[in-house]
Amino acid sequence: MRSWSVLPAISKGTKVVNGTKAKRRNTGSTSRPRKNSNSVSKKQANIDKLKDLNLGQAVKGEVVSAISKGTKVVNGTKAKRRNTGSTSRPRKNSNSVSKKQANIDKLKDLNLGQAVKGEVVSIKPFGVFVRLNYKHKVDALLHKSQISNEIIEDVGDHFAVGQSIDARVIRIDFEKGDVGISIRPRRPDRYPIDEFREMTGEVVQGRVKSVKEYGAFIDIGCQKVDGLLHKSRISDNKVEKVEDFVKVNDIVNVRLYRVDPKKKIIELSMRSHESDQYHDKKREMKKRWNKIAEEVASL
Repeated sequence: MRSWSVLPAISKGTKVVNGTKAKRRNTGSTSRPRKNSNSVSKKQANIDKLKDLNLGQAVKGEVVSAISKGTKVVNGTKAKRRNTGSTSRPRKNSNSVSKKQANIDKLKDLNLGQAVKGEVVSIKPFGVFVRLNYKHKVDALLHKSQISNEIIEDVGDHFAVGQSIDARVIRIDFEKGDVGISIRPRRPDRYPIDEFREMTGEVVQGRVKSVKEYGAFIDIGCQKVDGLLHKSRISDNKVEKVEDFVKVNDIVNVRLYRVDPKKKIIELSMRSHESDQYHDKKREMKKRWNKIAEEVASL
């Protein structure tokens, strides 16, 4: 009797070559992969754990962990947030907060408008630094624009290191720990341009702010508007150079010739009222004759 040996089981569709099971080639088929026994047992464990819960069921529990809004959870763990260029407010750096607090403590005794006294410790082209408090090393900036109502060209001509200064506080920056001071005289009260229109024809005093080829701009105390003294109204004689008659920072007496609040224009004159009237009539006659000549030429 012929004996038979038990051979390994071969699944359906398996190719046998020379009595040996051939390896299956990957043909890109979409056959379902075998389930991992670990995932199956994990799923069964989850079913056993959650079998007493139903959708819509009222539950009661205790908070054990909090996750901020928008945080992605992967496998029960908070994922690190990637930088997507969002404009959300960054967290405040503890160093910057402590630095600001240190500045507040250092500058807490200063107030805007307060009169202070200090000593020049450094001179720069843009101003001088004044030591107000040696204990906390509070150095205030006296900018060149806050030294005088006049134009300051060279700061070094007015100050020396170690010089004592009386000033007033005009700026406090607790973020940067900066302090600004001023020794410039307070400006006189300024008036709206409408009030100067009512003064047309009167003589006022002003300071020359700038000089141009066509005239000079005079500060007469008007809000946001300087008066123009045109070169044709400086003298009854012909004016070649404006600088020969007025210079920057000169104090001059001028007459309000014309004020236009809508156009924000103030025209000034240093000539007499009669002289202005005479030249105005002469100018009007010249314009009229020019117009007549143009009409005759067009015939």
